[in-house]
Amino acid sequence: MLKLSKEIQQTSHTQFKNGHSTISIIPNKKAVLKKDSFNIGYVTLEDSNGSLLKFEYTKQTPENIADANYSEIIYIDLPENFSEINNRNITLEKTQILFGRFCYCKGNTGFYTVENSHLFAKMTAKNRLKLALNFTLKKVPHLISSIQEDIHLK
Repeated sequence: MLKLSKEIQQTSHTQFKNGHSTISIIPNKKAVLKKDSFNIGYVTLEDSNGSLLKFEYTKQTPENIADANYSEIIYIDLPENFSEINNRNITLEKTQILFGRFCYCKGNTGFYTVENSHLFAKMTAKNRLKLALNFTLKKVPHLISSIQEDIHLK
């Protein structure tokens, strides 16, 4: 069962060309999707009994070029004390998955709910979490569509 007392952060096993990826697990938090006055999604972290997994990809940008930054973030809410999740097209009642895209690309930034996905997460040992996520998102273009992780929880 997943039970954490402090945040875990490490370099991700899922790496992409021209960038760097990290993965974090934040205990006792969940991601809540909200919309601003322009209907752009943003996330607030709120207290929860479960844990929040955060995957972040940051594209390496050329020096001296303004507005070239690009990143993608995936939040996955993990239930309290789970030992295994194996779901296709996860409903929000079970496990919420949020995708964020941040760049100078007008109309295509912010957070979105992932609705077409397959998530597998399993505690394979007391301090080890195996995770696989495959998803598609039609609302915005994205570089990440698959994550494969073996996370050490110490």
